[in-house]
Amino acid sequence: MKKLLSLMLVMCMCFGLVLILASCDDHDHVFEEEWTSDSDYHWHACENANCDLYEDREEHDFEVKYDADGAPYNECKVCGKKNTKVNTAPEHEHEFAEDYTYSENFHWKACNVDGCFEAFEKEEHHYANPEVEYSDSSITMTYVCQICNYEKVETKEVESQLDNATEWNETFENFELTNFSMYVYIGGVDSEDTRHCMIDEDTVYYCIPGAWGREFYSQKNSDGTYTTYVKNQETGKFEIKEGTTGEWFVSASTEPVIRVSFADNFDKFTYDPETASYNCSEIIEAEYTNFQGTEWKTMYCYSSIIKVNDGKIAYVECEYNFDLENDEKASFIYYNIGMTDFSVPPQVIEEATK
Repeated sequence: MKKLLSLMLVMCMCFGLVLILASCDDHDHVFEEEWTSDSDYHWHACENANCDLYEDREEHDFEVKYDADGAPYNECKVCGKKNTKVNTAPEHEHEFAEDYTYSENFHWKACNVDGCFEAFEKEEHHYANPEVEYSDSSITMTYVCQICNYEKVETKEVESQLDNATEWNETFENFELTNFSMYVYIGGVDSEDTRHCMIDEDTVYYCIPGAWGREFYSQKNSDGTYTTYVKNQETGKFEIKEGTTGEWFVSASTEPVIRVSFADNFDKFTYDPETASYNCSEIIEAEYTNFQGTEWKTMYCYSSIIKVNDGKIAYVECEYNFDLENDEKASFIYYNIGMTDFSVPPQVIEEATK
């Protein structure tokens, strides 16, 4: 009887071994590089579909992240498993942080209480003009939110070299300076009197601190007029500014101060692929218009630099004067042309006093 039981036990063990070998299909285990997961765990599964063996099984290590619109969710630091995040904090009074939390599209002040994801002062980012880097085949724009300092980088593949004078002149025929940033050096090339202005095509004019640390924002109203906000240097608060007498460079307008055309001068420029720019050391006779755009006059340009992106003028820089006999030169730069993406930060309007 004992022999019979022993024999049956051996047969069962052998049969079990056969089942195990069958389930693994008698192969060398090779585990997938990608993670397999369920709601609680992740692991590396065997590449054989008939094999249930796995390795590196462990619980998820979740951290809280935010989608583009600022909704919280959990994501495992190891395998990337995601699930919806909900408030788990007990009933409490919200304690909002001083610093901003941000996502791709929004920023807000988060509650400091652990497990609470209530958002205070949530709003879309407010971008100023981007920092622009040019190459021969692309343009990279880095935008910075004026409220929370979130950075957004965009790169566009573009064609920056024109092959002939016909393309050059066609490009300048379509050159419009209604959406740009501008540096104007009024007191001469070496002067510290540097004045900056940024003009949005439809709604906003902005002057960043120049020679006197002045800062201006002007917004176009529904009736076509502008309200200009100026920063009080003593209080640091913004005030509503009345009049622009003697300060032409901060007058709210979508018209440029100087409009220069370099058409018919293609042969004077040399293209530099390293800087993706056309450079000219010769004197160019150009036309400019007064502020109202009612009269065209002659000006002389020196050390001119032109950059083209996607068949459009994107950057113009030169020294200039209005008399060939005059050795003194001023200088200006138009840049970010056609790229302005700017709105007045709401704090400026909220803080402004008359």
